[in-house]
Amino acid sequence: MSGLYAAMLLEEQGLSVRVVEAQNRVGGRVITLDDVPGRPEAGPTVFRAILHARTLDLCHKLALPLETPIQFRKTEATSMLVLRGKFVKDEEWAASKENPLPEEFKSVHPFLGLYTILAKFDFLGALEDWIDPKFHDRDISTFEFLRARGLSQEALDLLDFGNFGGGLRDTSLLHDMKVAHWVEFGGKEAVAGAKHVIGGSQRLPEALARTLKGDVHLGKPIARVTQSETGVEVRCVDDTVFSAKHALMTMPFPVLKQVEFDPPLPPQQWEAFERLPYLESVKVFMVPKRPYWREDGLPPGMYTDTPISGVRGLAHGPNETVSNIICDIHSEKAEKFRFMADDDIGRYVVRHIESLRPAAKGQLEVVRVVNKSRNPYSLGDWPYWRPGQVAKYGSIVRNPWRRVHFAGDGTAVMNRGVEAALESGERAAIEILKEI
Repeated sequence: MSGLYAAMLLEEQGLSVRVVEAQNRVGGRVITLDDVPGRPEAGPTVFRAILHARTLDLCHKLALPLETPIQFRKTEATSMLVLRGKFVKDEEWAASKENPLPEEFKSVHPFLGLYTILAKFDFLGALEDWIDPKFHDRDISTFEFLRARGLSQEALDLLDFGNFGGGLRDTSLLHDMKVAHWVEFGGKEAVAGAKHVIGGSQRLPEALARTLKGDVHLGKPIARVTQSETGVEVRCVDDTVFSAKHALMTMPFPVLKQVEFDPPLPPQQWEAFERLPYLESVKVFMVPKRPYWREDGLPPGMYTDTPISGVRGLAHGPNETVSNIICDIHSEKAEKFRFMADDDIGRYVVRHIESLRPAAKGQLEVVRVVNKSRNPYSLGDWPYWRPGQVAKYGSIVRNPWRRVHFAGDGTAVMNRGVEAALESGERAAIEILKEI
């Protein structure tokens, strides 16, 4: 998304641009499963007002039809918590004995609880402050910060449900505080104005690619980038060579570090690309043969303390009935699936759901497993920062290296997800325009 957006902006200023894409489709980690019943998303689904201002503006510019996301409408795709083998419906959570959160946060769902609680302690004045050196002393783990403020071990374990990093112990407080500040910045208007692209989020990068005058070369993974005083040469794995005055690299850091640079990148910037992580992520998409949740009287969705993490329903069926059951596994829980075949992952997840919900036995058909950690062109789902990394690398990851510029959500300062990709693409396009 960042590369396509930058290409559009540069073409609008009269430059000639070519896009070189490793995969055989555009969109990167934006993935709509068009061949799966219910057409679920394996990437971003919802674009929120204010928080996704560029994204929604781009959708309007490309004349993409939008709708209120199904997740924001009242359907049977409700959820519950499964903790220590006990079922707690969402509406029962605040008064439940299983709820270890501090009294003032008892009504907060664990999936959203981390950033709601962090917002109470928000010390950032602006969205970009998380990389300001004056906050480097806060580049500690989120676990350490919250434990020092009296949260119990049980409460902290529960809050790992909704951590957008590698777990509370392995994620910098500055990363998580940035997320909390960003969500708080959007406020209620972000939810009220949320939209989904009709037909799927992947229609956005496809429409963006169609607007470009220059060629989009698919299936061209990059192996080497060579610079001279006058230009850049990009060599692909299949020995195809592209030459230009400037190059913009937008791949995720775990992939970028596999590219050879001549001359080499500055040592600390190369170290940043080598060490900054992307979240492990596995999604299992299933189709129910019959609505077993109506038989056991429980919601179809579950957030669990078991190895399968979160299970949610997607209501794309007739009259907004549940059409899909989707299991989302990330962070440490996803690591165990790194070397399992997709079929084995699917069977593992179904067995766990059946053990929790006997009514589901024999009722779930696995139709797709999306393991972004194993995709050689993503090697993870989204970027995060470990304790100590913001202070060390926060100001350098987006620096251009002579005629090579860098974008992608991992280089963004103020936003997350697709909006972060667009933010970074815009910033890199401006850098290039200043050099031309």
